[in-house]
Amino acid sequence: MTDKKTKEVKHKEKLEDVIKQRDEYLDGWKRAKAEFINYKKEEAVKIQGIFKYANEELIDQLIPVIDNFQRAEAHLTQEQKENNTIKGVMYIKNQLVKSLLENGLEQIEVLGKQFDPNTSEAIEEIEDSKEKSGTVIEEVVSGYQLNGKLIRAAQVKVAK
Repeated sequence: MTDKKTKEVKHKEKLEDVIKQRDEYLDGWKRAKAEFINYKKEEAVKIQGIFKYANEELIDQLIPVIDNFQRAEAHLTQEQKENNTIKGVMYIKNQLVKSLLENGLEQIEVLGKQFDPNTSEAIEEIEDSKEKSGTVIEEVVSGYQLNGKLIRAAQVKVAK
C-alpha cells in the first residue's frame, strides 16, 4: 500500500508541476498577446501620422502658387474680374485652395489679433495710435498649418 501512496504522491506532484508549468505558459502567452496588441496600436498611430503629413512637401510647394494667385487677384480691376477667362482662372484657384483645405491645410488667421511668435514672423513694427501695441495690422505673407502643424509662419506688420 505504501507503493500505491507513493505513486499517488508522485502523480500529485507531477500534476502540480504540470499545472504550474501550464500557468506559467498561460501567463507568458497573455503577456505576449498584450504586448502584440500594444505594438499594433503603436504602429497604427505611426501609420496614421505618416498619412497625416505625407502630402506636406507637395502642399508646401503649392502654397507659393496660391500666393501668386492671390497677388494677381488683388491687382485685378473690376472690369478684369468680369472677364470670363479671368473668372475661369479664379475658379481654378478656388478649386486648388478647396482641395488643399480638404487635405488638412488651413490658413492661420492673424489680422487684428495679438502677435503670436509661434505662428507669425514680425517683419516690421509700425506706429499706429488706433491699435493696441502688439496687434497684427497687416499680413504680408499668409501663414499655413497642415493638420495643426505649422508649415509656414505668417509674415506680418505689428503695431508699436
